[in-house]
Amino acid sequence: MAGSKETTRQKMIGMMYLVLTALLALQVDDKLLDKFLFIDDSLQFSTLSTRGDNLKTFDGIRDAVEKRANSDEAQAVMDKARIVVQETDAVQKEINLLREEIVNITGGKDDAGKYKGAKEVDKVMNLVLGGGESKQGKGYRLKAVLNDYAQKISGLDPDLDISPLALDADEIDYYKSGDQKNKDFAQLNFYYTPMVAALAVLSQMQMEVAKVETKALDLLASKVGAEEYRVDRVQAIVSPESRVVTAGTPYRAKMLIAASSSSAEPEMTADVGDVEVGEFGIGNLEFIASANKFNEQGRARRVWKGSITLKTPSGDSTFYVEEEYEVAKPTLQFRSAAIQALYYNCGNNITVQVPELGSYYDPKFSAKGGEVITSNKRGVITIVPTSTKFSISVRNKGTFIGEESFRIKPVPKPTIALTTRGKALDIKKGGEFPRRLKVKAVAEPDFAEFLPRDARYRVTKWEATLVRNGIPRERKEFRKEEINLTEMARMAQKGDRLVVEVLETRRLNYLDKQEKVNMGVQVFSYDITK
Repeated sequence: MAGSKETTRQKMIGMMYLVLTALLALQVDDKLLDKFLFIDDSLQFSTLSTRGDNLKTFDGIRDAVEKRANSDEAQAVMDKARIVVQETDAVQKEINLLREEIVNITGGKDDAGKYKGAKEVDKVMNLVLGGGESKQGKGYRLKAVLNDYAQKISGLDPDLDISPLALDADEIDYYKSGDQKNKDFAQLNFYYTPMVAALAVLSQMQMEVAKVETKALDLLASKVGAEEYRVDRVQAIVSPESRVVTAGTPYRAKMLIAASSSSAEPEMTADVGDVEVGEFGIGNLEFIASANKFNEQGRARRVWKGSITLKTPSGDSTFYVEEEYEVAKPTLQFRSAAIQALYYNCGNNITVQVPELGSYYDPKFSAKGGEVITSNKRGVITIVPTSTKFSISVRNKGTFIGEESFRIKPVPKPTIALTTRGKALDIKKGGEFPRRLKVKAVAEPDFAEFLPRDARYRVTKWEATLVRNGIPRERKEFRKEEINLTEMARMAQKGDRLVVEVLETRRLNYLDKQEKVNMGVQVFSYDITK
C-alpha cells in the first residue's frame, strides 16, 4: 500500500545502494571490482524476487476482482494493475538492453564467465554519455524513460505519489553543495565509472523501478481487498554475523520468518538473552560469548536455542531454532622494545593487544610480582617488576583472556668515563695533568635504548688526589660531574699520579626519582708524563 512500511528486502537493498554510492567514490582496484560484482548480482537477484512477489500481488488483485463479479470499479483497478506491470516490464527490458550493450562493447565474457572489460571506462562513457559534450549518449534516454515511467504510474491513482527516479546532482541534497553539484543524471552515475560499476548502477535503477511497481500494486490491492495476510511457505531462519566468536565479544544474530505480514509482527525468544524484534519483524539477538575450556585449535563449541511465534488468521504458529556457534580463544599480543625480558624496578612500556576483540577491546590488568600502570590508551601500560618473577593477567569486560609471564633482568651497571675537554682521558698511557675533568656514568647501550627514562645516571660524589712518590699531596672531594683542576695542576710534576675515586652514583628512574647504584668504589690512576 502507498503508506506501507518498507519490507525487509527493501531495507537491505537500500543499504546496498549506500555501499554502492560509497564504492563509486573510491579509487577502483580489483578488490573493489569484486564488490561491484557482488552488489550487481545481489541487486539482480533482489529485483527478480521483488518482481516475483509483485506478480503474486497482481494475481491476488485479479482473484479479488473475479470475486466481485468484475464490477466496473474493480475492473478499473485491474486495468490499472495491468498497466503497472506492462510499463514496468517495458522499463526493465530497456535497462536490460543497455546492460547487454555495455557488456558487448567491453568484450563480453571469457570462457570462465568473467567480464573481459570489467575495468573498462572510456567505452562505457562514450556509450552512455555520448562523444565529447554532445550529451547524446543512452544515459540521457534512460533518464527520460525512468522519469516518464514514474509519471505514468503516479498518474494512475490520486493516492500514488511517485517522485522522479532519475535526478541531476542539483536535485539531490547530498550533492547540492559538493564538487558534483553541476553534473546531470548521466554524468553523476556513469562519468569515469568502470564497466562492472555501471552494471551495478543499472541494477539499482531496476530495483527502484520494481519498488515503484510494488508500491503501486500494493495500493491497488488494498482497493479491492486483496491485501489479506497470505503466506504459502514459512521457514524459521537464523542469520548470525559469524559462527566463530572471540571470547569477550558479543555474539550477534538475526532471527526471522522468511515470509511474514506487516500486520502481525512475530514474537521471538532465546535461551541466551532477550531478542529485540524490530519494526520489520527481524529479531536482533546479542550476548557476550564466553567459554572456560578450548580445544587444541583454540575453539569451544556452543549451542543456543530460540523460538519464533507467528500470529496468523488461523492461529499462532511457533517455530523452533537451534544454532551452533564456536567461541575462539583470543590471542594476547605483547609489544615492547625489550619484550623478551623486563628490567627490575623500571617502567617497562608494553602494548597489549587482542586483535580479535576489535572495538570491544576494553582490558583490565592484574599483576603478580610488580605493578601495572595504565594509560589513557587502551592496552598501553607500564609494568614495574618488583620481584624476580612477574606475570600479568588480562580480562576483557569480565572475561578472562589470558596470562603471560616475563623474565626479569637486573638493571645493568653503568660504566665510568673520564674525559677532559670532550676527549677520553688515556688511563693506560697517561699524559699531562688535565685542567678540567669530567667524571660521568654511562648507561649500558641496550638498556639506554629500551628504557631511556630509566637509564639516566649521574656521578654524585667523587675524589681527585695528587700522589707523588706514593704519598698523597692534595685531595679534593666533588659533587659535580665536571670540575676545574687548575690549582692542582699547578702543583703537579712529571712522575706524579692523579687518582680518581668514584664514591657515589645515582640513577634517575621513570618517575624522576633518584636511587643509589651499588657499584662499590671505582678507582682510576692516571700517570703524569708531561
